[in-house]
Amino acid sequence: MLSVAPRAYFTLYLCALQTIRVHPELDGHTLDVVHSLTYVLITDVCQDDWTYFKGYCYRKVSSCDSWNESQQTCTALEANLPSIHSQEENVYVQSLHGGEHSWLGLSDIKSEGTFVWSDGTLFDFHYWAKHQPNNFHNEDCVHTLGFLQDHTYEWNDINCTDCHRFTCKRGNVPIANKTTTILWISFRRSKQDKYN
Repeated sequence: MLSVAPRAYFTLYLCALQTIRVHPELDGHTLDVVHSLTYVLITDVCQDDWTYFKGYCYRKVSSCDSWNESQQTCTALEANLPSIHSQEENVYVQSLHGGEHSWLGLSDIKSEGTFVWSDGTLFDFHYWAKHQPNNFHNEDCVHTLGFLQDHTYEWNDINCTDCHRFTCKRGNVPIANKTTTILWISFRRSKQDKYN
């Protein structure tokens, strides 16, 4: 029996295979049906205090800090402020903070108007609020507007010294290293029994 703490989420991936082995030493008359079941429980993939989503581990940090300090905290955890590559991931990351503002790993600190992710991934998705980014008073870092106060998961550029909560994202989790395989032989019978 599997017991799960309240509000814990897990995903179980299964892969079942069946192999038939013929034993030549018995004139090919005896068969083994070998079953294997490979599984991975996703709660085992990420460390404590991290949650799994689409191949990555995320850790919510509720304390308020500047963009640079937040990125340094994530770096110390062998992670980065989150890069976002789909609307689904955008909603997931913002939901971790209950719809409140939080930092993203996006900035144009090095070159005004050229936004890059702190983890070096491709800038292939954005969800700017209307009239954003606007660089009002030299705003070089990006935070989420959340989903409170009629916001709909949009982004805004803001001063990097502002104080916001943040999430750290640790990338691509090698699930294959976490799999467990169970093998068993369900029965052995003679080929002749099949036709009797």
